Amino acid sequence: MRRRLLRLRRRIRPIAIGAGLACAAIAALLLITASSLVRLSPSWWRHYTLDTGLKDHAARVENAAISHLYRARPADPALTDDGAPWRSAPWSIALREEDASAWLTARLPDWLEGDAGKIAEWPEGLGQPQVRFENGRLRVGAALRFEQGDRVISAAITPEFHDDGSLWLRTDWIHIGRLPLPAGPMLTHADRAIADEMPEELADEIARDAERAGFFEILRGEAPLVREPVLRLDDGRAVRLLALRLTDGRIEIDCQTIARNRASRN
Repeated sequence: MRRRLLRLRRRIRPIAIGAGLACAAIAALLLITASSLVRLSPSWWRHYTLDTGLKDHAARVENAAISHLYRARPADPALTDDGAPWRSAPWSIALREEDASAWLTARLPDWLEGDAGKIAEWPEGLGQPQVRFENGRLRVGAALRFEQGDRVISAAITPEFHDDGSLWLRTDWIHIGRLPLPAGPMLTHADRAIADEMPEELADEIARDAERAGFFEILRGEAPLVREPVLRLDDGRAVRLLALRLTDGRIEIDCQTIARNRASRN
């Protein structure tokens, strides 16, 4: 019996050693693969040059959007004379992802810095932001400067309108380069990751913004992005977002213009 156990042990030992070496090799291969994926930009990522052409493109996109927002609209056929504020018939606006990304790259930093209610200065470690529109899903990414080098961080987000009209976000995946990571654990520990990995100035800026706006709670779907998705116009009217549709390379948004009182329609 003892000899049988010794023979069995001699047979098992090389198998165990071989299995251990195989596991170590697989782990090393996974680490190498992950490291290489982290360094790669997503396949949909574009490298924009902030030149006159891109700035002109972004300005045209912005002017077209403003024109749509302020345009006079016909009244909603369902509007009744009950003293309720005037509202337009629903209307739609569409945006291509290349137009959105051009605006984000060329105009967003200046737009934020020019608004005293937002941030005073574009964070130094934050590079060009971009978007990708897919069927039912939005990918949002930005180039961030880490100590190990520049990395593209992106999130796969599904926007949802709830019955009360509030707009929510559900984040499914976080990508570092091309390495996919489950969004839940990543967002739960996002503040710790930011503190450990990002440059101090950029980490402080994002942490302050997250604390003020519930940034990570919004991305986890624990709080709405906006409870009332309404954009106030300078002329006293407002534009309410009713719905949105994401298709490959394009977003379509259904809106409705609302006036302050029953008589006003412009």
